[in-house]
Amino acid sequence: MGKLTEEQRQERSRARNRREALQAEDDDRRREATREQWQREGTYLSRVEFKAAIPAAAAASRFSMASAAGHHCCV
Repeated sequence: MGKLTEEQRQERSRARNRREALQAEDDDRRREATREQWQREGTYLSRVEFKAAIPAAAAASRFSMASAAGHHCCV
């Protein structure tokens, strides 16, 4: 296979950029769906809770208590 023309290189670059952008969007969608599922199930931990190693059960009970009280600070 011979060398690619500048136009072919640009076309391939655009295709690669498009593919990467679509992949990033898919990854974001998957992450968001997982986060929403965890919130529905009461197993979502914020980064602060994760770093503090708060058990999921404790976080879930705080989440449900905060939701029942109408607070969204722990979500």
